[in-house]
Amino acid sequence: MRNEQFNNKLNIKLAVKAINAAILNAKSLYEDAEILFNNKKYARSISLSILSIEEAGKPSILRNIILETEDIEIKKLWKSYRKHYDKNLMWILPDLYKNGARKLEELKKVVDKNSDHSKTLDNLKQLCFYSDIFEKGICTLPDNIANEEIAKTILNIAKISINEVFDTEESLEIWIKHLKPVWKKEMFKMKLALIDCYKELEDKKLIENGKSQHMINFLF
Repeated sequence: MRNEQFNNKLNIKLAVKAINAAILNAKSLYEDAEILFNNKKYARSISLSILSIEEAGKPSILRNIILETEDIEIKKLWKSYRKHYDKNLMWILPDLYKNGARKLEELKKVVDKNSDHSKTLDNLKQLCFYSDIFEKGICTLPDNIANEEIAKTILNIAKISINEVFDTEESLEIWIKHLKPVWKKEMFKMKLALIDCYKELEDKKLIENGKSQHMINFLF
């Protein structure tokens, strides 16, 4: 029997456990998608790549849950944690980057409520898993939707998505230390707090040298 899903406040130990579970599963799904791609099973490769992207989107939501204090907001975040659309928002980042986006302000489409890019990815996942019938009697098969180019693109996005900095108790404690005092406050203060967070992570050798400067360049 399925256990009741957790929807409460997270402590650091449980958050790290959940974050690492998401990362491991995202990697496993990516590896399966890669095997399917190499065997020219492009439709299934696309679907598993998208599942990997969704799993890779969980850690950022979990970090937000750690910072949140309001029960209502915590429940909303857990809903996002289990909702496909909210977990695959970041998939268009490589395309935005390719088209010149380098700053935070240039990537607003990622969280734009009027953008349908998240739904687009979920629809693609469904079309690559199932046959369907649409208006005018149009029937679809996964193998008629997928091709090598699309599969390769989504597979590469999945690979890029699996990149979690805050996967230890020490790194999460640093995240909380810097971000919690400014959580949901003035954006400028949150940017400064994130930079300070990355600087401390770098000073303690928890991330590669230069990561904090990359964050500065990205935010400002």
